[in-house]
Amino acid sequence: MKRLSVVLLLGVALPTILLGVGWSVAAQRERDAGLRERQSQQERAIDAVRAAAEESLEELRSREDARPYYLYDYFYSPPDALALHDPVLVSPLAAAPTDKRIIGYFHVDPGGRPRSPHVDGAGRPTSRGRGVLATVNKPSLAAIRSLSSDAQPQVHTPLLLNDYNFENAANIESATNGSSWARDQIQRGGRNNPRIQRKTIAWSDLLGAGDASAEATTSGPSAAVSISYTPMAWQSIKGHLLMARVVSHRGVRVVQGVLLDRAALVAQWLPALLHRHAWAGGRVSLAQPGQPCALRRPVSSLLDGVELCAAPSASTANDNSIWNQIGMLAGLVVIVLLGLLVVQRGSHRAAELARRKSDFVNSMSHELRTPLTTIRMHAEMLADGLVSEERTKRVHEDLVRESARLTRLVDNVLELSRSDLAGRSLTLARADLAAVVRKTVDDQREPVALRGMQLRATMPAALELDFDESAVERIVINLIDNAVKYACADDGLIVDVELTREGEQAMLRVKDRGPGIASGDRERVFERFQRGARAASGAVPGTGIGLALVRGLARDHGGDARVATGDGPGAVIEVTFPLPQAAS
Repeated sequence: MKRLSVVLLLGVALPTILLGVGWSVAAQRERDAGLRERQSQQERAIDAVRAAAEESLEELRSREDARPYYLYDYFYSPPDALALHDPVLVSPLAAAPTDKRIIGYFHVDPGGRPRSPHVDGAGRPTSRGRGVLATVNKPSLAAIRSLSSDAQPQVHTPLLLNDYNFENAANIESATNGSSWARDQIQRGGRNNPRIQRKTIAWSDLLGAGDASAEATTSGPSAAVSISYTPMAWQSIKGHLLMARVVSHRGVRVVQGVLLDRAALVAQWLPALLHRHAWAGGRVSLAQPGQPCALRRPVSSLLDGVELCAAPSASTANDNSIWNQIGMLAGLVVIVLLGLLVVQRGSHRAAELARRKSDFVNSMSHELRTPLTTIRMHAEMLADGLVSEERTKRVHEDLVRESARLTRLVDNVLELSRSDLAGRSLTLARADLAAVVRKTVDDQREPVALRGMQLRATMPAALELDFDESAVERIVINLIDNAVKYACADDGLIVDVELTREGEQAMLRVKDRGPGIASGDRERVFERFQRGARAASGAVPGTGIGLALVRGLARDHGGDARVATGDGPGAVIEVTFPLPQAAS
């Protein structure tokens, strides 16, 4: 048995457990690889959105950086226009911005006074212009205003053409309305706006000599001048997002810039950007407070506190499935161990059954050999004339008794074999159970008496029910034979057979005065090839099938057999038979 358990453990259980562990490790590695791939996809998705945001913001910066300085005035005169007189146009920046991200434009003159192209034809700020100026005048933006120079520029500095352009526009309007004086002013004014040459300087060179070194020295109304521009630079100051640059000429600096709508960027522009760059492998959104995210990244350094969130995918959210797999592996181990236990118990039971059958064969051989030896010995003595006339009757009785014993043994084995092969087939018929039991007891009195025992029967005059007569006879004979064997072993002299009617059943009791049956053996003695502890030790001969046959026949009748606790020493075997419904 131990060798079989080791073989099962090494040959079945251990490979199965190792296979399960290997599968679990491989599944974990696959999950880790999938997790890394998902993280990589999420990082690529977030990086794509961030790159698109940076690209869009840089495109906006480049566009605003390319605007000439004079567009920040409400009126401007194109320096490259082919005209004898200065043409006057309204700046495109005066209208509401078409880009929803932009609030408006501003211009800070030398001395720190801000103004805006968002004014009407008379120079009065519109509602948008008032909002822009109120924002630029905030103390938090003092650093931006301070970038303009404190020096007062000369009248013809091309940076301060705003007043000239307003005056020229007024003269044009008056001339259109018929004013000869205004028309004369226009004709005498000629072309006064300079030709502009743009020069880009770095923010670090703003205060250096480079601002004046490249200036043209040519004078006159149409002289070419060099204007220095710093690049438009992003500024994020206390919740305000803007772009600003410094435009300078002859040491005079002004600040020009664009105010951006941070709220519109977050509420409209970013969601639209995310929609255009939707990620097929997951969802990237703006992070909300308390939102679970697989990854969080800032959208841009310009938008403090605004982050992108890669939401956990279904597989990421279900990574707890590892516990399910661990549970499955544990279940597999438990199943394998239970299978081993079942196989081991089955093997143990098979070994026990084989042992019982072996004991049964040995016992049966001994039980058969005893009557056969007696019969053969008496037959040889009769053949040789060794039996006197006085002993003839005794020898004849021995031959009959041993033949009956041999027949009973063979019948029991055949009955057990038939029940195994095709099941018992009883012939039930209504008859007097008391009469059959009484006759069987009377038939056994002489064999029992020859063994030094006495049968005592107590039963009603009649007890009608449905039963198989031969089966009942076999039950009574086996019970009496069992009682006599054990009672003889303990010198008990009386075996009681009692038949009574109890409720809806008939009760057959056989009681001996032998050593009794231990409480632990009271069910085991009804198993095939199983005997009590004392009988199994060899103290009492037997085959271990008598009581098993009794219970089987009783249950075939709808009743049962059990060991009852009797008054005094000895064993009491009770067999029940159901009574007919009419009789109950």
